[in-house]
Amino acid sequence: MKKLIILVFIFCFTFLSAQSKDPHSEFYHNFTYGMGIGFGPENVISFIPPKLSVYYFKPINKIEYYCGAEISSWVMLDFFYTTAIVAGVKSNIFTFETSLSNLYFPRQDDFDEGMMGPYSYLSLNPKIGLKLGWFWFKFGRGIILNNEFRERQNFFNEMKYNYEISLNIPFKVPNYKKINEFNYINR
Repeated sequence: MKKLIILVFIFCFTFLSAQSKDPHSEFYHNFTYGMGIGFGPENVISFIPPKLSVYYFKPINKIEYYCGAEISSWVMLDFFYTTAIVAGVKSNIFTFETSLSNLYFPRQDDFDEGMMGPYSYLSLNPKIGLKLGWFWFKFGRGIILNNEFRERQNFFNEMKYNYEISLNIPFKVPNYKKINEFNYINR
């Protein structure tokens, strides 16, 4: 399992470090800020508040490679939160990504059984998706790598698939170094 995780991240970050042939494509860094709802082993449930994410996109020829970070929490009844790092590939409207997420359930008062927690687990979450404009639909299998939950929290183990819908707003940050280099060369 560790070899699979290492290979997936090496694959994704190798392509993120590749360079594009078009100098104009490097004038801006492409990012998106996202808010979404999701259900599955990656973040159990993210609805109130929504899952927040930031992605960096790097276009190379007809494919965009991306990496990002996500955070979500749940504040109804119990409190827990998840953090994740993401790497993926986008071609046209189709995406393939994988994330490594960590769920943390701090020590809390359970009215039935006294105190419970803290618990945590790591999950590997390969997902396929459709990115239609600002909307992104994702689906994939969640693989729990370690489990520290008691039998009472077995609903975490019963979740097998991740479902996610998000709104991702693009924004660009100027790459002044590349713009200045281009202007200096083409004077």
